[in-house]
Amino acid sequence: IGNGTDDSPMEANVLKSAMPVCSAWSRTNCGRGAAICEQILYKVAQQLIAGSQDALKTIAWPNLCTVVLDAWATSGEDGAAEKAEALIGGMKEVSQRTDGKVPPPGIISYNAILKAYARQAASGGNAAEAACASAERILGELEEAGNSGKSDESNSTDSDECEVSSLQPNQVSYTTVIDCYAKSGMGKEAAEGAERIFRRMERAYEGGCSEARPSVPSFNTVIDAWVKSGLVRGPIAAEEILKKMIYLHEKGIQDVEPTVVSFSSVMNGWAKSQQDGSAERALEIYQLMEDMREAGTISAMPNAYTYSILIDALCKAGVLDEAENVFNNIVRNYADDETNPKPNKIQATQIMDAIAKSGDSAAGVKTEVLLTTLERLYEKYGDKEMRPSKVSYTACINSWAKSKAFEKARKARETLDRMIEAYKNGNGEAKPNVNAFTAVINACAFTQGDMLEKSEALQIATRTYKELYASDYGEPNQFTFATFLRACANIIPPGEQRVSSMKSVLQQAANQGKVDDLVLKVLQNSLSTEDLESILPCPVSNKVLTRKDLPAEWTCNLDAGRRKNKQGSRVRRK
Repeated sequence: IGNGTDDSPMEANVLKSAMPVCSAWSRTNCGRGAAICEQILYKVAQQLIAGSQDALKTIAWPNLCTVVLDAWATSGEDGAAEKAEALIGGMKEVSQRTDGKVPPPGIISYNAILKAYARQAASGGNAAEAACASAERILGELEEAGNSGKSDESNSTDSDECEVSSLQPNQVSYTTVIDCYAKSGMGKEAAEGAERIFRRMERAYEGGCSEARPSVPSFNTVIDAWVKSGLVRGPIAAEEILKKMIYLHEKGIQDVEPTVVSFSSVMNGWAKSQQDGSAERALEIYQLMEDMREAGTISAMPNAYTYSILIDALCKAGVLDEAENVFNNIVRNYADDETNPKPNKIQATQIMDAIAKSGDSAAGVKTEVLLTTLERLYEKYGDKEMRPSKVSYTACINSWAKSKAFEKARKARETLDRMIEAYKNGNGEAKPNVNAFTAVINACAFTQGDMLEKSEALQIATRTYKELYASDYGEPNQFTFATFLRACANIIPPGEQRVSSMKSVLQQAANQGKVDDLVLKVLQNSLSTEDLESILPCPVSNKVLTRKDLPAEWTCNLDAGRRKNKQGSRVRRK
């Protein structure tokens, strides 16, 4: 850093500009900005080495060095952390060549390098592994230097001996290396590495170094590493760390009070684990937070993220009544005090989707209640996060389709009509699509009851199919055609009318190039060999027909989102 020849004196006002200029370039978060900061640092170093009194009086060298190190740390450049670490040697040289008038790099500078490696670890892959190894190496060097400082000052009367050395790792040092492992994406190695550094931090603190006291971020970062590890024991280990926080907090240790992030992260670990009893464990952690808050032990309050995690865990475990209760409590609490977490469509829709897939005979009724709740919330508060989306409406339609309720076809169609009305009234997120229309037809296809109800279901299916075909909401796909064919087969008695109706649907599917194996399966299960031969262009035998038996033009658009020809233009409806 000091071997250059450009050491001509700088004016004081030029030297004063070094810090603000470097700060500005550091905030650009790019390699060019970091390189310019390093050039400025080099120029200042020349002035200090040359003995410039203006430089010695004007430049806060440790602060300037930290800004330049941070510039590399946040630059996003390949090898940025290594470039930052390389500057340490130059900083030491400047101190030596000024006979100590300029201080050597201290713990703040080293922490900036550790931060650079932590950001590098977040990129994953081999770079993450190397970054973690480098960060732990530097931490070890700092621990060794700190212990040497303590030995050198063994006769000191200062009871807090670790503070004697300017290189003793502190809370930031350890937490940054823990974060390095936590962000690395290395699974088991990341979690074990994070906990290993955490234990070293604890030992340093217990050994008398108050600066190394584990803090809430330290605990939370280890918890996060275990949650992201993907290991079966991950949520168990995360919960153990949380309970240690609680134990230390209740003993009166400062700065370790568990936060909502602490509880929510452990809940998230259980929600993702999908182990037996995971939902119950997530619920227990939630209840523990609530009990401690009500007892005045902690101040942490559940937030929207906490509730979303809890609902996710309950839905995945099939504990849907409890999930509904949680959502309804959110609604009531928000109505009582709007500073409480607000309910949102993502929470409600997740519950609706889970109910739709549950096989609950009352699924349609339950999801309609939730959908109505969302509509009323949006009407009352005008908050877009509460506004039902097409996913919300489609989940409700699917619930009716999979239920055994009386008049489920009509209920499904009424939900589609609400969806269309919402869209026409300005709810752009509720724009109907082919999935919604197909779900209504599916409800019709599996309608149970007397002939009057089945006749109404067929009318609804036909109207819905034709409306989709003529609308701008989307175009029928192979699943739409197969579902409408199934409605015809399930409702129309065997005979000429069934054959005629199914032939008409098949021809429309063929014209659009959307006849797939599912369409053929429905036909084979519903019509006789003689009837199949009258509507298909291929030989029909006892074998299972596949799309390979059909002309290419009958299957050419199966994977297309829109009916397009090879030139990209829409294929004309026939």
